[in-house]
Amino acid sequence: MKLRRVRPLQGLAWVRAGFSAFGAQPLAYSAQLGLAGVMLLLISMLPGGPLLSIALLPLLSWGFTVSGREQAAGRRMPALPWLDALRDPRQRRGFAALGLLYAGLTFGSSLLADALDGGRFNAFVEQLARDSAAGGGTLDASGLEGSMALRIALLGAVSLVFWHAPALLVWGRKTVAQAVFGSVLACWRGLGAYLLMGLGWFLLLLVCLALVQVMLIGLGLIQAASLAALPAGMAFSTAFYASLWRVYTDSFEEEGPATAGAAAAVNPPAPSA
Repeated sequence: MKLRRVRPLQGLAWVRAGFSAFGAQPLAYSAQLGLAGVMLLLISMLPGGPLLSIALLPLLSWGFTVSGREQAAGRRMPALPWLDALRDPRQRRGFAALGLLYAGLTFGSSLLADALDGGRFNAFVEQLARDSAAGGGTLDASGLEGSMALRIALLGAVSLVFWHAPALLVWGRKTVAQAVFGSVLACWRGLGAYLLMGLGWFLLLLVCLALVQVMLIGLGLIQAASLAALPAGMAFSTAFYASLWRVYTDSFEEEGPATAGAAAAVNPPAPSA
């Protein structure tokens, strides 16, 4: 794989590409996100399930990149895009290692945030649980904004480390260490685009929520306005995952026919619809 040059404004193009891909296949992408969510929910109920569900996120996110590739090629999007990776022993081991590393860094970032904010966030969560059990109370949210921003920044950094690692592991035939390094290098060289993309998603979601709530309140549907965040968040999440293929192709290019042939051998094209 060869790195492409990514300009900062490309981040906004990725946001548009996500909505475009989602708009072309809304049911397929929504079904995939719903299936992934149900799987994670069921797994989280098992002993050690919460950690395992975090470890599965690189595999599940890679499935959306596969779906985006098939959609861009005009082929039918697979119902279970994760199966190809699980059939190959090398890829199974690779995704297991990626998942464990991802879960470890995610857990480590949470511990680091706890240490840096002096336990303020955990104290708020405990207070919220106590007040909910008691049937009400006044919450002290002072300083919570900085704590939340710190956690978002740390989790965002972990996400960038693994952003392209699954695709490089499968299509680039890289080792786990090479895939993670390639992902870090790509995200670092195009950091402006990734930051602008994140800002674009965040601001669009806020504007969308505000407009929907104002409209519903204007119609007298005050209770419905408080529930508007759920479908809006789901739609934006789906569009975000639908953009992953475009982000990958704008960040990497095949070095030659040999690389493309190897990738095709590992992931043969799906039959045309």
